[in-house]
Amino acid sequence: MTATEKVFFSVIIAAYNVEHEIAACLTSICKAHCPQTEIIVVLGASKDRTNEICADYEKQGLVKCVMQDGKGLSNARNCGIRHASGFYLTFADADDWVVTERFAAFVQCLRRAAEKRQFRAPFDVLANDYLVGDNRGNVLFVTRQIQTIRKNRKQERKLTKDLISEFAGSKGTFWNAWRYVYRTAYLMEQGRAFWEGHTCEDLEFAVKTLLDTRRVILVHMPYYCYCPVRPYSLMHRKDLVMIRDFWMVERNLLQICGCESSLDTREIEEKLKKLLIWNLPDIWEVGRRERRGALLGYEMLIKEIGLPEQGWEKYAGRLCRWGGIGVVSGILYCAKWIRRAYRYHEKIMMCRSME
Repeated sequence: MTATEKVFFSVIIAAYNVEHEIAACLTSICKAHCPQTEIIVVLGASKDRTNEICADYEKQGLVKCVMQDGKGLSNARNCGIRHASGFYLTFADADDWVVTERFAAFVQCLRRAAEKRQFRAPFDVLANDYLVGDNRGNVLFVTRQIQTIRKNRKQERKLTKDLISEFAGSKGTFWNAWRYVYRTAYLMEQGRAFWEGHTCEDLEFAVKTLLDTRRVILVHMPYYCYCPVRPYSLMHRKDLVMIRDFWMVERNLLQICGCESSLDTREIEEKLKKLLIWNLPDIWEVGRRERRGALLGYEMLIKEIGLPEQGWEKYAGRLCRWGGIGVVSGILYCAKWIRRAYRYHEKIMMCRSME
């Protein structure tokens, strides 16, 4: 992008101690050569070569590096928002990557739609499906959560509030920050920021954003490749502090949903209660000394917020209330790793055998 071009799209990447992954992430985005697009890399006090690697990309004029003014992923993302010049912005995790051609096509489509004024008013939030891959650049499969909604509605986009309830209630997640494209001015007007000093920042940010806005678009143009099986990921290391942050976010968001009675809040509330059941394997992912505290905390929170009204999670929650939380969490823990072995590792092995 030349100095005279007006920025249309900003990509914000927080980079901290990711020397093994950051080059692949940046290269996949830079190769798209998207005009009017800036890549903002927010750096911290990394103890490895992360900052040096990013500085090399900046010297080539490919990215813009800024130093965060605090600590943590949330602070880095907030710094990125403040430095973003684009009309729209999105986020990427440093240990994920994009399919270059798909990313270029997505940005081009977005620019053309804006130039032709296909939207009656600029959307606040765009949600997209995504890809799942490994750290060798192989795409394992494509998620089709939004594609399924589009087929049911027989249309690609709709700028209505009821779209949020359908998205939140559908099978799959809705809280990953990199799933969304945001109108930068909307975030600034709302004072929207990630919760600093804590984890689970994506969940809190996504729910508050979806409850705030009335201009949401869902598209199936997946370009972002999420890598769930990676040795250096923060999500592979659980402790009681992280779990308590999750409990706090759950309580705060359910309280917000409880103050309203709209369809979208009910769907989000149901999803949050199901998420509590899905996260029960955390009990077995912490150290033995913390396990008792995690078990008691989950047991208390399930009694406090109530049970999901639908799905197998409803019955799992009932068993937890009857004193079987240890058994339920253990079964879910085993199921989680069997599912990962089947869904991720098997496909990774297949991709590697073809290399």
